[in-house]
Amino acid sequence: MKKLLLFLTTISILVLSCKKNDTILNSEEVCLRVNASVAGNNLTRSIINGTAFPNGSSIGVELLKYEDNSAYSSKTNVKYSNDENGNWTSSESYTLNSSKAKVYGYYPYFNLNLPNDSLPFYKVPIWINSEANHNSDYDFMYATPVESEIAAVSNANHIINLQMNHALAQISFLVYKENYNGLGNLTSFSIEDAIAGTGKILIENSHPDLKMDIRDGSITGGMEGTIKREITTPIIIEEINLDPPFPSSDVDVLKSQVLTKGCSVLIIPPGLIDVADIKFSFTIDGNIYSVKNSSSITWEKGKQYIYKIKLSGTSLSISSVTIAEWQTVIGDDMIIQ
Repeated sequence: MKKLLLFLTTISILVLSCKKNDTILNSEEVCLRVNASVAGNNLTRSIINGTAFPNGSSIGVELLKYEDNSAYSSKTNVKYSNDENGNWTSSESYTLNSSKAKVYGYYPYFNLNLPNDSLPFYKVPIWINSEANHNSDYDFMYATPVESEIAAVSNANHIINLQMNHALAQISFLVYKENYNGLGNLTSFSIEDAIAGTGKILIENSHPDLKMDIRDGSITGGMEGTIKREITTPIIIEEINLDPPFPSSDVDVLKSQVLTKGCSVLIIPPGLIDVADIKFSFTIDGNIYSVKNSSSITWEKGKQYIYKIKLSGTSLSISSVTIAEWQTVIGDDMIIQ
């Protein structure tokens, strides 16, 4: 599978007339033009949290007839790509007529290899690699569908805004040291089920059954496994500091510290995590340190969970959990020996 380079945020998909004349007769046809934008700065080259998609990004758009959910045109999976100026173009596009259409969208675009290009679809493949380099994950998103008759598109209603939503959860770590004499080279980290068979951490590993429903972002398939990320340029763990605070208790500052001094990974959200369900492991100065969660928490799609990890002597402690929305809420403190 050829994988695409990519990354709660807002995206707008605007369906604009190819005609300059705003007076459209019922029998006229107009073409679909797409613009897409997101608010903020890119967290990494893969996790999207920015003012714009990375240059060369592609989204998939599906139009289905309102009355029977059949294909609106000869294509159901149309690709739109952006350039360095933020302009979105398609070699196929859609032509709107007086018939109304439901609108679905997803990111990144995927060639579904349908036996018939006009076949309606609702699920697209996604992938979660077991082992990969840090910052190589894929930020899968789905659009809040436009399904009501009043919002459906046609040549008389050719401007539409789609809200894009993250389908995965983001787990972030900010490791810091206190009374630790080593250099503090963080070279890899991993997340796995503490007890085999609980099926909390799922991966793809070339299993084609792992798919996302573009209507609601629900994910099915996959297999239990370990998610490990190698940090090719080691992170040098910093000492705890009070002025300025490191790690910070201010959510915005903490998110910035994670960006520059931490590490993140995207996972399939498993819902409720019970006590000691998950094991986090970190390779620091060639030694592996592991901790388990000491309280229950629910990992949900579209949220960033920031774990402050303290390295002291020969032990790790999870000092706090902050929930951010790509949204942030302060979580509980956890101490692990």
